[in-house]
Amino acid sequence: ENKDSSLDIDHLEIDRFESPLGCCPLIVEPETYVADTVDLTRDDAARFYWLQCFEDSLPKFTDRARESQPNSLDADQRAEKFREKFHTRIQLLKKKPISFGNLTVRSLLDMREHCLLEYDFHDPYLRQKQLENKAALALLPGRL
Repeated sequence: ENKDSSLDIDHLEIDRFESPLGCCPLIVEPETYVADTVDLTRDDAARFYWLQCFEDSLPKFTDRARESQPNSLDADQRAEKFREKFHTRIQLLKKKPISFGNLTVRSLLDMREHCLLEYDFHDPYLRQKQLENKAALALLPGRL
């Protein structure tokens, strides 16, 4: 077997957001509006702050993802793979902020969402939402 080790690819990722986004009707000039106010590739202090925030929240977020699928036999392994992948990306962004194109808080949120979906975690806070909904429904009759 003649394998070119310089081209060792185990998968290909293409990020694409397919849901149509609407514009807030209160924005006077939507064509010139930019939602991201801080370019993290240019603001070192903001980049350090936000990357550290995402890194610090990763253990808790990973736990929430795992807990969102209590009946899954492989949720622990998938959650760990999510954690490893997102952590690796954060470390890369610390060294090379333009590794994935524009770097903003929104792009970091999108990247985290993409990593979660890749490992089949569609809503890490599902269990928490279910608990809160159950508690709210129990209190509803007293409010009506």
